[in-house]
Amino acid sequence: MSVLRQRGFSLIEVLVSLIVICIGVLGMVALQSRSLVQTQDSVLRNNAIMLAGDLIEMMRSNPGGGPCRRFVQRHQQVPQGYR
Repeated sequence: MSVLRQRGFSLIEVLVSLIVICIGVLGMVALQSRSLVQTQDSVLRNNAIMLAGDLIEMMRSNPGGGPCRRFVQRHQQVPQGYR
């Protein structure tokens, strides 16, 4: 009778250990997906910073022109006090 009880107890131990392992694996999957989202967000922020820096450098390299001067059509006039 004790052999049957031990077999049943080991089956319960296996089931509990499988549940614990499944919970751990699900946590790792959630962590991986969150890490991918954060990495993508970081890449997009880095691209935005680089584009803003390029725009600032273009504006600094052309001090005589206003920031909107190249968007004004030839027949349009820039206001007198605008720089």
